[in-house]
Amino acid sequence: MFSYRIKVRKINSAKLKGVASIIIDDVMEIDGFKIIDGSKGLFISVPSHKGTIMEEGQKVEKYFDDVRFPGEQGMEVGQEIKNAILQEFSSMSDASSSAAQTSAIKAKQSPENQNSETTDSSPPRTRKPLWGF
Repeated sequence: MFSYRIKVRKINSAKLKGVASIIIDDVMEIDGFKIIDGSKGLFISVPSHKGTIMEEGQKVEKYFDDVRFPGEQGMEVGQEIKNAILQEFSSMSDASSSAAQTSAIKAKQSPENQNSETTDSSPPRTRKPLWGF
């Protein structure tokens, strides 16, 4: 079994809503997944870099994916990771709005009635290993 954790940073931008990274078995981190608000809703863009290639005798700038999910099993894993990132992002949004409501309620309460609130991070997700070693 291997496990992975998702870390999300919110960004206040028009289209770019956040940046995420995935930590696999606490030994490898892939950073640069982008959470984008598109015309059909939120979606995840994999890490990529800009480069130039020659097309029909002209240099063309193009973005190249740094992370790929080849094959049918790879596509399933990629979709699982993208769904986990969206889920983590939405839980952060829910937590921040509920935290704002909680702090507004606490501000109205007297200091002796306030309770300290702790947030527990999500447990690592586990799945069957993809490789055979």
